[in-house]
Amino acid sequence: MPVTASGGSFSGTLTGGGATSLAGQGFTYQFDVPAGKPSVNLGLHLADSDYGVWGFLVDPNGEPLDAQTTANDNLFGTGPTMQFFHGSPTPGRWTLVLVVAIPVSGARLTEPFTGAISFTAPSVTSSGIPNSASTVLPASQPVTATITVTNTGNISKDFFADPRLNGKVPQQLLGSDVNDVALPLSLAAQPNWLVPTNTDALTVGAQGTAPITMDVSWNFGDPDFLGLSSGDNSIATLTAPEIAPGFFFGIPEATGPFTSATTATVNLGAVADTNPFDSAVTSTSGDVWAASVDPNATYSPLTLAPGQTGTITLTITPSAAKGTVVRGFIGVDTFNQGTDAGDELVNIPYTYTVG
Repeated sequence: MPVTASGGSFSGTLTGGGATSLAGQGFTYQFDVPAGKPSVNLGLHLADSDYGVWGFLVDPNGEPLDAQTTANDNLFGTGPTMQFFHGSPTPGRWTLVLVVAIPVSGARLTEPFTGAISFTAPSVTSSGIPNSASTVLPASQPVTATITVTNTGNISKDFFADPRLNGKVPQQLLGSDVNDVALPLSLAAQPNWLVPTNTDALTVGAQGTAPITMDVSWNFGDPDFLGLSSGDNSIATLTAPEIAPGFFFGIPEATGPFTSATTATVNLGAVADTNPFDSAVTSTSGDVWAASVDPNATYSPLTLAPGQTGTITLTITPSAAKGTVVRGFIGVDTFNQGTDAGDELVNIPYTYTVG
């Protein structure tokens, strides 16, 4: 679609979907993002609220970094709008994929929609966040700071703070249904992991009691990558400048041919190369991405309607050794419970010395 340095627009018409179908008509749009833009802001507006549409914002490396839906946080109640934000976008050709993915009444034959793209910086400000090595914070003494956010989108969103330390390191992810998994794989036991933002490599390993093969796929199917198998083991690795955040599923199966039903079991594990979560920083919003590594992580987001402004309060309690210079950033993100993904609005850097 034609997009200028200040943005652009697009339009189309949905022409119905099956009353029972979970995947229907799709649209794909591509647009170029110039270097140095502070954000990609993409809003979609349907003529009415009867169509459930999923949308995927794909970066120039082919990774869907954001997934949204007109259903917002309720897959069975749809609205007329959808909104994407992505801060500091990689320059190049981005792709928007729209899919009618929720059953549509047969009475609906056509549904016009319009979309708009801009590169305006997100409306996020902060106060009290230290950003100099000359700023000394006494060890174990809490200091507060605030982040103020205005929802400039066209749909309600859940905002939260995601405090991270600089430098990516391998971190083992918490998994669900990953131990003693019986084969053939049951629909009731789908091994999965929550992969956080800022991840540039994901490795999933599986060890079975019989020869196995395995592929690993994102919640919506792509990216999907095949494991390298050797006997009872399989290892799958995905790398990208940033991997799609959200749930990934490991799909191991016994390797044939078979002369009888298999009784094999598999244990799985996953490691993400990502920025460590900073346990010295807490917030009133909690951090949904921290649940990828911390079973005690909390999440109580700041919910803002379009045009509404709110504040997230941070508490920094230095825990490193005296004299340590701490460097990191506070990601200001959103999370959509309908897609288990969300926006990355901005990263606010912080630096201080532990006194």
